[in-house]
Amino acid sequence: MKVLRASKIGFPCARNLWYSANGYEGEINSRSQRIFDVGNYLEPLVVKWLRDDGWEVEYNQGSQNAPFEVVVPVVEGGEIHGHPDAFISKGDKQNILIDIKTMNDRAFNFWKREG
Repeated sequence: MKVLRASKIGFPCARNLWYSANGYEGEINSRSQRIFDVGNYLEPLVVKWLRDDGWEVEYNQGSQNAPFEVVVPVVEGGEIHGHPDAFISKGDKQNILIDIKTMNDRAFNFWKREG
């Protein structure tokens, strides 16, 4: 288990925090960039599918630059800030915060099996 130094928490760039927590340093290579691109292109399609299935979708397009930000207070003090992909509602299910992720079938099946 990797432990973050307190100085890393609260850095204004969420990607930088994720990369530093996972030991990444340097530029994004072309393979990784393509993976990010797939997610960026598929996200609006997933929103369309949700709407086609009858969900009301309040889409917060733009990742970390999206206009809507959620702020969650932390018990020990401070706050966690994040930009959700969307809130969805349908029938008695209202204002469900979602984060759209894309992955290959192998990774998805592993996630379903292992949690």
